Amino acid sequence: MTFLPSISRDTRRFAWFAACGVAFLALLPPPAAAQEGTTLRSVEIPGYGTLRFPAPTTWRIGAVQVTEPPADGAIAREASFQVTPDGDSRSEMSVSFSWSELPDPAFNGPAALRALVERMGRAALDESIESRYTLREMRSGSGGGYWFTLRARAPRKKSQAYLTSGAFGFGNALMRFTFLAPQPELPEAAAAIDLITGARIDGEPAPAP
Repeated sequence: MTFLPSISRDTRRFAWFAACGVAFLALLPPPAAAQEGTTLRSVEIPGYGTLRFPAPTTWRIGAVQVTEPPADGAIAREASFQVTPDGDSRSEMSVSFSWSELPDPAFNGPAALRALVERMGRAALDESIESRYTLREMRSGSGGGYWFTLRARAPRKKSQAYLTSGAFGFGNALMRFTFLAPQPELPEAAAAIDLITGARIDGEPAPAP
């Protein structure tokens, strides 16, 4: 006769709690990044072409607004559009796209981009709780840029206390962006950075990560 080992009361109790824990976790919704798929979205930039970028399928892309060129002719035109994650007014993103007639490092090269974002950061400090910011680099196979995050002292909306802003250059183009959110480390903030670094003009190969 074979005797099975006895199972203690503590072991049975542990197994019961473990089973309940697994069942509870199964009922929880997945993280935001897992709930929504990312696909290639696009907007038409008048006078330039089709701008494509990766973004969650649930994000709403606003209409493109075009600003006429300045008198010096350094920039052909500037186009801007709004992006709303999940249609949720707690977070929003604004993107501006400008370009030069010819590739020009003084317009969107690494040094020019760093200087631009430094100016943006210093201007944002005037309305921020922090007295300093950390400049972070972003890069893909098509280009590169810089960004920072600050907390607003008196945000326009209480749910948009954190500002993430920066600039990214590729080819003869320059993209500036501002992302407003209730928290600094949301999955939507990472998706906003991916939108910028993954941008390309229609007909160009996808940038390498």
